[in-house]
Amino acid sequence: MPEESTNNAESAPPVDSGGADPNNPYGYPMEDVEEGKLFAILSYIIPIVFIVPLIQKDNNFSLFHAKQVLLLVLATVAVSILTAIPVLGCVTFFLFLPILVFVIMGLVYAIQGQYRPLPFFGHYAEEWFKSVKVEQK
Repeated sequence: MPEESTNNAESAPPVDSGGADPNNPYGYPMEDVEEGKLFAILSYIIPIVFIVPLIQKDNNFSLFHAKQVLLLVLATVAVSILTAIPVLGCVTFFLFLPILVFVIMGLVYAIQGQYRPLPFFGHYAEEWFKSVKVEQK
């Protein structure tokens, strides 16, 4: 008896395994790129701006990058808390450098109009914040 799939419609868009575009692995519409590029770029430069696409929910591109920035903000908060612990402070301080590198990578992806998740943990943004999606008009 074939095994039934447990995927539900509420999950993140499926990744096309056959010939998927590495710059758009989630299959989002490319029409949203130009319209959402400003908020996507500003989200990386001025992190508080990522809240706007999360509230408006009207553009897939800006919302995708807002989720990536939200993940970076959460990582920064976690590293900041660990830095306050005297024994771990010296070691965890150096974790800010990779976060800065990820911010620059995300900024470059946004400028290039790519839906590419950040390396190592960017895919978690789509998993953890899958309930935050563009509202249909």
